[in-house]
Amino acid sequence: MTNAMKWALAIVPLWILLRTSASAQEQPPKVLVEAAHCLAVKKYIPEGSTDIENSKTAKVNLGYLVDTKSYPGEKVIYVVSYTKPDHSEGYVYILFFGQGNGKQNLNIQNNAKFARVTKGGDYDGVLFVEPPLGGEWTQKHITSAIKQIEQRPSFSLPTKEVLGPSPRTGCLSYTDKK
Repeated sequence: MTNAMKWALAIVPLWILLRTSASAQEQPPKVLVEAAHCLAVKKYIPEGSTDIENSKTAKVNLGYLVDTKSYPGEKVIYVVSYTKPDHSEGYVYILFFGQGNGKQNLNIQNNAKFARVTKGGDYDGVLFVEPPLGGEWTQKHITSAIKQIEQRPSFSLPTKEVLGPSPRTGCLSYTDKK
């Protein structure tokens, strides 16, 4: 066996490993980036930020779930912004999809601060530190969404990435002045 063949045989496994690692790092879905954009523009993320421009170096860790069943005739996206690396606390938002002015609109209609509840080291449920608008029905659906989101990959996005203008999406919020 020549030296060139030995070198090639040594490099091929390394190349395969590097290629596999690079492809394993999923890009965030566009729907999540657009929802994060609206949450940043409307100053919901970074959490409670009123001076979002000074948060350009920050990152947000997000999970999401698109739902067409909870609200009949409506399509919504639940977005969780985790505030702790272990995903034990965070904020959850409900954004409704709509159309207007030739764009997709995302309308932020609810939010809550939550913490995971554990008993004896086992994950038991969700506690709303700052409850969402609405009653038990809303909390039940948000809890279900949070639990489903926890089973999916989360994505770390630089705040500056979600702050940029979006030609595809308009952003609305229940806090907008009429």
